Amino acid sequence: MNPPDASQPGRSVRRIRLLTLSQAESEMQRIGCHPEGISIMAPKAVFRVLKIEGLSPFQANVLKQEMLSHGADAATAAGCIDCTCKKSDVLLFGTVSQLRQVCEKLKQQPASFQPIAREILRILEKKAVPRQWKIRDRTLKLGERTLIMGILNVTPDSFSDGGRYFEPLDAVDHALRLEQEGADILDIGGESTRPGSDPVSEEEEKRRVLPILEALQGKTRLPVSIDTCKSGVAREALERGACIVNDVTALKGDPEMPGVCSQYGAGVVLMHMLGRPKTMQKNPKYKDVVEEVAAFLQERVRDAEGAGISGDSILVDPGIGFGKILEHNLALIRAIPYLEEETGKPVLMGISRKRFIGELTGAPVGERLPGTLAAAVACALHRAAVVRVHDVKASRAAIRVAEALREPHS
Repeated sequence: MNPPDASQPGRSVRRIRLLTLSQAESEMQRIGCHPEGISIMAPKAVFRVLKIEGLSPFQANVLKQEMLSHGADAATAAGCIDCTCKKSDVLLFGTVSQLRQVCEKLKQQPASFQPIAREILRILEKKAVPRQWKIRDRTLKLGERTLIMGILNVTPDSFSDGGRYFEPLDAVDHALRLEQEGADILDIGGESTRPGSDPVSEEEEKRRVLPILEALQGKTRLPVSIDTCKSGVAREALERGACIVNDVTALKGDPEMPGVCSQYGAGVVLMHMLGRPKTMQKNPKYKDVVEEVAAFLQERVRDAEGAGISGDSILVDPGIGFGKILEHNLALIRAIPYLEEETGKPVLMGISRKRFIGELTGAPVGERLPGTLAAAVACALHRAAVVRVHDVKASRAAIRVAEALREPHS
């Protein structure tokens, strides 16, 4: 009998990427696997690399042996073999199934291994990221496409469009134009957070934004976000129909803010910022920007949920340009899937006309549309839930093409 011709349609070998259990389950469903077989095999199809910091040589050696005994592996410092090092970080390489089996074996080890096993299992058993955003009495579907948040700054000193929409009539006209151009959300802000900016009083911020919110009632179908870190501004904006609080301090700037967001059932955006706008760009430093931003956002998510804010009302924002230099911003854009997985929340990206685009292209603020579109496409390809932009029409077109090109997502 002649061997099958691998060149014939349906008999070729190809590589597929399975990053999540749901993706593995979907692939197995497509080829007709039995449901019981899927539950057994899916954890064997998803590979993970985990890092554990600061173990003793004894712990590192035991962990490596347990990994090897299950067909997986671990990397440790060379000094672990003869115990010449005091501490070692450990990299674990294995499938979800192998790592779970190792955790079961660690239960038989000394008590110092129990926290390690619990933390590994916590990471492996993370819940699926919400695919909807509850914002008061509305729900926005996430995942099928990247939503566009159109920016409306009613400030005299915004880095990009300061003063252009400071008058209420101009601001309302621009908001309605953003809706016509394809925005999914309107984000209204009355205080500039550009690098070097000074804060404004609560009363001045209210004077700027509340008339716009009042004028927009009944004129737009879009959900409105209020870009503020002051609970008093947020409360009055929510009273006037806003659905979302977009807080650059991740609810840390005002102790009353979590309670206000919880009371109104508002959607919340928690953003990372190193320092304050006045000083945030003065030599920002990180040991690992992605890990540190992820850890901060994890903490803020826990605190927000602890304050009564619904988990499916929360998005996270790594804060592009807020206490970050060029390489920090690029690393965070590449890390969108990781940030989503680590925080368990959909990711919003604010990349429009930012300084990093100027550093890469040499373009002044007013000429950064091409760079902004490239960054928006990158965010869409990495499946950011929302992209916050000034130029809605062009961004909508660019993102639509990116969405058509990206791989199906389970």
